[in-house]
Amino acid sequence: MKLKMNVLRGAGNVFRKSGAAKDVVQKESRLRRVGNYFKRILDDYVAVGEEILQDMKDRPIKSLIYGSLLGTSLYFGKKNPSEASFQEQLVDNANDLLLLSDLIRNPASDSHIQKLVKANNEGVLRRFSFGVCSIIWMDNFGREVDVYEAHCKPLKVGWVEMLTERVVDIGVLGHWIYMDQAMIDFDINPEEWPDEKDEEEPGKMKALTKMFTKLRNK
Repeated sequence: MKLKMNVLRGAGNVFRKSGAAKDVVQKESRLRRVGNYFKRILDDYVAVGEEILQDMKDRPIKSLIYGSLLGTSLYFGKKNPSEASFQEQLVDNANDLLLLSDLIRNPASDSHIQKLVKANNEGVLRRFSFGVCSIIWMDNFGREVDVYEAHCKPLKVGWVEMLTERVVDIGVLGHWIYMDQAMIDFDINPEEWPDEKDEEEPGKMKALTKMFTKLRNK
């Protein structure tokens, strides 16, 4: 009886050891397959890199043009202004205008900035990035508006309308072009200074009057 029990225990140990060995073999084979997969990917990248280098040697002018375009695109993409930069510049410009008196504040600058501030407060300003530059455009509704017109796809602003009628600013190389232009001479009010032509006209009229008077007296 004891002999049979020892034989059964021995057989059980053999089966357990063989099962453990199978698990180890399966894990090793799985790791090998994963390693071979990544090795093939690496070999493909190395082959592509070698082909690119050889093509650059064979066609240096073409490679220079492509390299310049790629470098320029990467630079423009890195300098592409974000929506946060637009918000920050808008707040700074609005504060700069508020510090000025109405007598010297440029009406055109003030009108442009106030229009953007109003649209921003309503939540209708949107940013769309082209990778190398961005645009700020004006939507019909804010993001929090939950009416039928805001969700109906046919009623939403289309691409053509967005690019031709709704763009309020263009961002490139870290600058927002329209806002920068609007803030030129923001502290100069053209209405404060009379037009030079208006000043010259009375003088000309006086000179002509004197000349005709002299001719008449003669």
